[in-house]
Amino acid sequence: MTCDSQDLISLIRSILKNRGAYAVNEEATKQGVVLPLVARLGWDRDNILEVAPEYAVGRGRVDYCLKRGDDPAVFLEVKRLDQPLDGHEEQLLRYAFERGITLAALTDGVRWWLYLPTQPNSSWAQRRFFTINLEEQEPEDVAAHFRKYLGKQEVLSGSALRTAQEVHASHAKKRAIQEAIPTAWRELCEQPDPQLVELLSEKVEGRCGYKPDPEGIEEYIVGRQKLQVPLAGPTRGRSQGETVSPGKVADNRHDRVVWTHRKAVSFTFLGAQHQVSRFKDILLGLATLFYEKNPDLFFARVGPLKSNRGKSYYTRNRDSLQDPWEIGRSGIWAETCLSAEGIRERCHELLETFGHGADDLHVELRPKST
Repeated sequence: MTCDSQDLISLIRSILKNRGAYAVNEEATKQGVVLPLVARLGWDRDNILEVAPEYAVGRGRVDYCLKRGDDPAVFLEVKRLDQPLDGHEEQLLRYAFERGITLAALTDGVRWWLYLPTQPNSSWAQRRFFTINLEEQEPEDVAAHFRKYLGKQEVLSGSALRTAQEVHASHAKKRAIQEAIPTAWRELCEQPDPQLVELLSEKVEGRCGYKPDPEGIEEYIVGRQKLQVPLAGPTRGRSQGETVSPGKVADNRHDRVVWTHRKAVSFTFLGAQHQVSRFKDILLGLATLFYEKNPDLFFARVGPLKSNRGKSYYTRNRDSLQDPWEIGRSGIWAETCLSAEGIRERCHELLETFGHGADDLHVELRPKST
């Protein structure tokens, strides 16, 4: 038999028109819906060696097995029209998994749940890769879906399985992305990225004409996140000072050390401690130490350091910066219009640029309330 598209579409419309007759019992669904559809898809419904009814699987049976020669290819389990399908998939998929069947369908005649039973690392529900619904999808689309996944030629050639696996992989990718988005957003807000702070700052400036303080923007982002989403764990914050390095900001989700909502007290570089009162003093102090040690090479190394949007962090033209501060008496200016986390990143960047590790710099922080 060959699958005639128009004949298949006409059958689909007829099933919908007479659905009440097929809802009487399971046998009516099999004889009036499933077998005619199988026949239109190219299978010989009258040949039990090709469309095997009540196919034995261990101690159980599936309603139909579509066969590739002597080998089973597709398991079909049929329930009475309008009977809930939930609760029946595990048995079907367990049978299919035990026999190594790569395609299976659970149907009430109108809804067809299609599965990849042997898909690894997936729950039974996650092995469903597609649903054909005669009532909710256009007859032309339904016919195309049937041919793609259950057509005899497509099954025998392997194209049905390949297409199903591609669809399942796409679903898995989308599911992983959707699951990761809330966590990524929470982490981004708990420890705001300088680019996010900069984007919001520019938006605020565009609305009111005034450039906001980056630390204020950062605190707003963190504050809004705390109002909307519970944190995964407590943020470390002691009444006494705590010392951290710029590269040790988030060891794990339950023991975070961030610079936001803290006050800078001092920084220690290679054993020498320097008192500060602002985060920008850490950046300027560290940069000055590197300049004094490498005056001839300093600008050549820091000049190329730019943001992802192409803005220079260090320049000899102070007018190109929003909040320029001179590094020592070098004639080189640093951009200090940065959030606390922005300062931390710039310090870490300086350490890497001049061949130092994150542990060479330690910063003493205290909660802002003290």
